[in-house]
Amino acid sequence: MQWIIEHKPCWHSKNNFGSRWSFSQSAETSRLSPVSPVSVITVNPLGAFFYKNFLRAPNTTDSGRIRGGSFQAQAFISLHELGHGTDVLEHDAGIPAAGGRNDDKIDKNCKKTIKAAKQ
Repeated sequence: MQWIIEHKPCWHSKNNFGSRWSFSQSAETSRLSPVSPVSVITVNPLGAFFYKNFLRAPNTTDSGRIRGGSFQAQAFISLHELGHGTDVLEHDAGIPAAGGRNDDKIDKNCKKTIKAAKQ
């Protein structure tokens, strides 16, 4: 995770959705050819992946259980978005109940990985 942040091997940009959340888009949802599978993960540069606060309000992830700007937040958000890109998690944009179910699924299955991501 630290290597990714330091070397920036991917694009960073503000999303056009007016959202503080990250999102992923798979080849299926973007209508790209299945011959060249591609997944794009966009991380909000002002969100919990990078910062613990936004406009003096706390940034958190995992339904408020993980402080933003921490390695654990980065691990959680990465796993969450990869879960969308691999169709392991259900679509949750604008659906708080689905987001909660997805968070619970990550907590249940990835607890050790997230706990190991300490600063």
